[in-house]
Amino acid sequence: MVRFETSVAFKSGTGEALVPGHDFNENPIVMLPVGNYKISDFPVVENWIGGSQEWRCVGWRDQNDKEYKFDDPDAVIALDTFAVTLTPIWAGTKATVSFNANGGIFLGNTKYMRLTYTVGDLNEADMPLPTRSNTEYESCVFAGWKFKKNTTVSRKRLFRLAECSIWRIPIIMQMPSGMQWN
Repeated sequence: MVRFETSVAFKSGTGEALVPGHDFNENPIVMLPVGNYKISDFPVVENWIGGSQEWRCVGWRDQNDKEYKFDDPDAVIALDTFAVTLTPIWAGTKATVSFNANGGIFLGNTKYMRLTYTVGDLNEADMPLPTRSNTEYESCVFAGWKFKKNTTVSRKRLFRLAECSIWRIPIIMQMPSGMQWN
């Protein structure tokens, strides 16, 4: 027996090679004879959007944490007389990153910006560049981005949400006339 544990709907037509005509959305449990089954014959779940990320099913994990990935042509699940419970293995495909200009502004006079990136394609050159006006007392140069700690959705998340920009602000001190540094 194979039990698929997921709250996400199965893609239509997947799993046909495993159990022809079976609707995995109606019944996520199938009885299969003892034997070896190619993972590529198993059903696939729809992409899942959670929070600021989109995830795609890349295979199945059994109750013993053994992983069977769809991109492995040799991946085989060996069924014996014991029941197998499978849960999806998720990989991020897209993520929305929130940017805070932290006292500066982005193009379009906004202080905050949300952009969606394909996972793996986030380069520093693609991030928005805020500007900040210099004053008589400070000169600001954009130094980069820092990230909030502990904002990961899972241990496999590829990047975190941007918290705010970092500015290098040199301190400009004006000494009263007649005074000097010691």
